[in-house]
Amino acid sequence: MGSFRPVAATGSLIVWSMLLAGGLALALACGGPPPLAERSEGSGWAPLAAEVITLSGQRDGTRVVFHLELGGEVRLVVEGELHVDPQPRLVEGVWREAGSAGARRGTLSALSLDFLGGQGGRPSLGGRFLLLTPAGPAYRLNLPAIPLDAPR
Repeated sequence: MGSFRPVAATGSLIVWSMLLAGGLALALACGGPPPLAERSEGSGWAPLAAEVITLSGQRDGTRVVFHLELGGEVRLVVEGELHVDPQPRLVEGVWREAGSAGARRGTLSALSLDFLGGQGGRPSLGGRFLLLTPAGPAYRLNLPAIPLDAPR
């Protein structure tokens, strides 16, 4: 039987250890993903308890239409159209609060778009969106890429 001999730390082992420690520290400092929905409050944003009820839509060539419903503290309905040629861009979008007498409504603006084309499967949509009123932003959505269900 051979005897146990410790291996001296090499430069690459030290570098990998430092990268792992740095990545862990960064992950802890960032606090995880942003909330799905946020409400505008003065000069900042407050997390809003929300969940995706449905995200449906369809791609037809370079045109994609979608319908998103969120539930939770407030019910939001968002509808829009993207053009993918070759990069996705929001060409129009509207939103409304559903289920309340003084429901607000407005237009949709995309801060960023994540669109996976759906070749061989359903397309996926995600991104960061502002839900605007004439007075300014009302909500911000941080939507991870989610496959679009078939329209109902």
